[in-house]
Formats: sequence, structure tokens, C-alpha cells
Amino acid sequence: MHRRPQSGAAFVLSLLLALAPAGAGVCAQVTATLDAGTGSARWDDRSRSTVLTLAPALSAAYGALVVSAGGTAARFDSGGWVRQGNIAGSAFTPALGRLRGELAATAQGTAYRAHATTGEALGRARLHWVSSAQHGLGAWAGASAGHAWGDAGGRPVVAADGGAWAQRGGFTFRVSAGRTGVSAAASRDSAPGPLPPPISISPTPASSARALSYSTAEAGLGWARGSLELSATLGARAGERSLRGGSWGAGGTFWLTSYLGLVGSAGRYLPEPAQGLAGGRYATLAMRFGVAPGAGSLRPVRAREAKAAVAAREAPFAIRDAGDGRRTVEILAPGARQVELMGDFTDWQAVALVRSGPDIWRVTIPIAKGTHRLNIRVDGGAWSVPPGVTPLADEFLGTVGLIILE
Repeated sequence: MHRRPQSGAAFVLSLLLALAPAGAGVCAQVTATLDAGTGSARWDDRSRSTVLTLAPALSAAYGALVVSAGGTAARFDSGGWVRQGNIAGSAFTPALGRLRGELAATAQGTAYRAHATTGEALGRARLHWVSSAQHGLGAWAGASAGHAWGDAGGRPVVAADGGAWAQRGGFTFRVSAGRTGVSAAASRDSAPGPLPPPISISPTPASSARALSYSTAEAGLGWARGSLELSATLGARAGERSLRGGSWGAGGTFWLTSYLGLVGSAGRYLPEPAQGLAGGRYATLAMRFGVAPGAGSLRPVRAREAKAAVAAREAPFAIRDAGDGRRTVEILAPGARQVELMGDFTDWQAVALVRSGPDIWRVTIPIAKGTHRLNIRVDGGAWSVPPGVTPLADEFLGTVGLIILE
């Protein structure tokens, strides 16, 4: 028998943390959401089912360390239920020019009523490359190894992947490709068979106990403007006949207020052979409790304010060389009572700016040359990307500003 992780523990932990106010805790940057709604699922070779869902998510960053956790609890109209939990952590190395290393670990588990628990734990190493902020381009390559378990028993997993991303305006485009190898199962706890998947974009269907390998490719597009966020993905898998297929997903979030949003998603996911989970289709609609990305950020500068700023040679956001390795950060924040800055150069600790003129806030701090990530906050609101700075979508942090200092 293989020891199974308690996926419900990760779910409960993320639920409790999601209920805490965003930004609370010991971490310098925290994002938390809680989705509650309903959905419909039809997995391969089974009938459609209606479910009620509860899905908390949390991400936190402190310096070069990033941790995220999430979960889904779903109850089917048939009376069955499923719990899914996941946790991930990454540690980034200091930037070496435009390169940065990453060491990460992930773990996930799924528990079904009247079925065995499945799960996977992986370690990963990646090398990231980021172009100048003006171009908004990046790429990565890496490898991972770990262990998966399901009805077919425990089995080692190894994978290699690479990809690239580009950002233009409010659009983010990503492409990735990878190769995965799954060894033969060490033992067999029970006969393999399809399990009902949770309502999530995570893939979830039957596989044999023998060794197998397959290749994957995926493209994704995201767009955000104001209170609306949209995303779409399209994927394909190549390998033996039983593993081939395509996947897709589409979703959107509309923030009704700074703390309440409407979330919808639909798509198809492929079977997950390492854990023996079945593929299927889904559609969900939920209310999201959290903090909108733009809440508390700088409001748009009005035309007369922009004209005055240009006349005074002031930009909404600027970093000027102050000598001796120090830089002066300037922010135009009309009507603000408090402005704060944090980034990798402050160890993600908030630094208060000082008002130094009509609507102008400044601070002079040490900032070395190279690539940096940063965010600002106005009047205690949500952390956001400074105006005019290239936004960088991060799978853990959400969105941060990217700058290159020479």
C-alpha cells in the first residue's frame, strides 16, 4: 500500500487563509480569493452532472520566495463529492543580467467519495530570461522529477519543458511545450478505472500501469482592462493513441466592486495518465470574493493634470539616478494621502514615499542595475503595477511591474 496525502488538509488551509483580509499575515505581498458557485461537468464515458463548488486560492511572496495554495470542494447532484488541494513554492536566485534561476516544488492531491485518493509531488528547476521592459518578452526552460500515485499504484515521473511569453498593452501571450515520461507502476492497489474529475481546469482518467511517455504543447492568451479580465488556452498532446487529444479553456472575471467579482469558465481537459484520472468537459459560474487588481491603485490622470505634469517635466512614474548606487523614485498621485513602494530591491517590504510637491511623491533608496520587479500602493489599497511600467504576469504573484535599470 502507498501512503496517500490528505488533500483535504491543503484545501482547509487555503480556505482559512482565503478568508483572511488580503495583505494580512507576515508576508509582504499576499493575494487571496474565494470562489463560490455552481457548475456542470461531463467526464469521458459518463453522464453529465451538476455540482456546487467552493474554491479558495492564496499566493504570498516574501523576498525571493513565493508560495501558493488552492483547493476545490465540489458536491454532485448525485450526492457524491470530490476534494482537490494543491500547494507550490518557488525560490528565485538573484538576477544575473537578464537571467534568473528558479527552484520549485509542487504537490497536489484529489480525494473522491468511495474512491482511492490520487496525487503527485514534483521538484522543478528552471532558468528564466527576461528582455528589457520596453520589449516585454521572456522565456524559460527547465526540468522536473517526482512521484505520482493513483489506482494503478505509485510511479516515478520526469518531465522537461520550455516556453516563452510576450506582453503588449493589456495582452499577454504564452506558448509552451514539454515532454513527460511516466515509469511503470511499482504496485497495484486496485483495478484501474476512470474516476469522476473535480470541477477545475486541472486535467483529470484512466491509464494503465505500464510505462508511457507523451509530448504536450499549449498556447494561452490573456487580456485585462479596467474591471474585466479574459483568458483562453488551447493545447494538444501527442503520444500513443490512447493519450492523444486536444484541450481548451476560456474564462473571464468581471469585478462588480473592488472586492466582489463574477467568474465564468468552460473547457475540456485531457486524461492525466500518471494519476489515472479521466478527461472531460466543464462549465462553471461563481462569485469571487477578494481584491480586484486595480483596487486602490492610481486613478487615471486627467488631461489638465497630464498637461501640468508635462510642463513640469514630470511623468506619472519615473526612476532617476541619484548617484552612489541610489535612485529617486517619483510618482504622480493626484489626491493621494499615502503612497508606498515595494520590490525585490526592498526585499518586498513596503517603503513609504514622501510628498515633495503638488501630487508628487518621492523616495531615494539603493537600487542596483539590472532587472527588477516592483509594485505600488495608494492609500492602503491593493498593490498594483505603476503607470507606464510593463506588467509581468506571474503564475504565483498575479501581476507585478518589470523594469530594467542600466
